[in-house]
Amino acid sequence: GGDCSQVQAQLASGVRSVFATRNAFAAVREDGSVVTWGDAVTGGDSSWMRERLSSGVQAIASTYRAFAALKEDGSVVVWGKMREGGTIWRTSATPEQLQRMEEELAGGVKEIYSASAAFVALKVDGTIVAWGSIYIPPTVWEELEVGVKA
Repeated sequence: GGDCSQVQAQLASGVRSVFATRNAFAAVREDGSVVTWGDAVTGGDSSWMRERLSSGVQAIASTYRAFAALKEDGSVVVWGKMREGGTIWRTSATPEQLQRMEEELAGGVKEIYSASAAFVALKVDGTIVAWGSIYIPPTVWEELEVGVKA
């Protein structure tokens, strides 16, 4: 992940912040675009999300092998290792729950947090959306869907 020669020109100026996974980096530029480099599997290759990461990124959170970007419009973009937060997935989630999670991350998110292999998005209405390698018992999940105070 330390070789940034392929993106050196994009990193020469205007970098606002840098984030890391185990073997990759993501830089948020002052124009809100994201530049990534390093191991492709752990987030160094964001080419399939290039359009969504070309502007409007406010913040990034990272797990051990994935990134999540919070955009100005309240949506979340994820990439990296699938089962560690790089796609919208969660242990024990049904297909319907996964679809709902994708819809919930399309807007209304105010903050994102990360652990070693999972993310949580705090929405403006006080509810949360969690994905990655995380197990949330059904009774706890029901409580979280009602809303939390942050």
